[in-house]
Amino acid sequence: MTASSSESSLDPKPEPFHFSLISITATSAHPIRNSRQELIVGKHTLWSSLNPSIYPDSTRGSFQPNVFAYQFNSPVPEVGILDVTVKPLDVQLVGAEVLLFGIVEGKRVLQSDYFFFKSMAEVTVQAHVIIPSRSEVPFSWNADIDWGMELKLPSNQGLDRFGPGITRLELYWIATTVHRAFKEFLPVNFLRRNF
Repeated sequence: MTASSSESSLDPKPEPFHFSLISITATSAHPIRNSRQELIVGKHTLWSSLNPSIYPDSTRGSFQPNVFAYQFNSPVPEVGILDVTVKPLDVQLVGAEVLLFGIVEGKRVLQSDYFFFKSMAEVTVQAHVIIPSRSEVPFSWNADIDWGMELKLPSNQGLDRFGPGITRLELYWIATTVHRAFKEFLPVNFLRRNF
């Protein structure tokens, strides 16, 4: 018996599966002007694998910030929604039931419902904010999101498998109505200073 076969027989961990993160989109509840003075309105791309280097705004955030508006102390997951497109890279994932999650500072903060990969094609799922579940005050994330997947096993236990790496996202949760001074747009530098 070779050393490698001995190691594999002693180590019951399954082989990791692989997936690709294709894009992340969201709908901005209020127009926002980024640090390049571009106006971001409605549904837009927060990150794309086609050219990932164009999105980070140095260490300050993202050139594609997003604003979610909600009634304070209502459920944040109802409005904190990202549309995330992923693609399986291993044929073993076809037919698998998985969920997508995002981690910030070691905590799982974004999560989709379980879904199936029916083929090797791209799938778009909604990832909801799970932490915080409620907030009585405005808050933001200007953070690197580490993406992974959890494979649902027959025992109904999940098995985490981290994925394609990190994306920088700049997200704000504010009141559904804004001061009239910001009726036309919210400057991202104002949001960065105050949140």
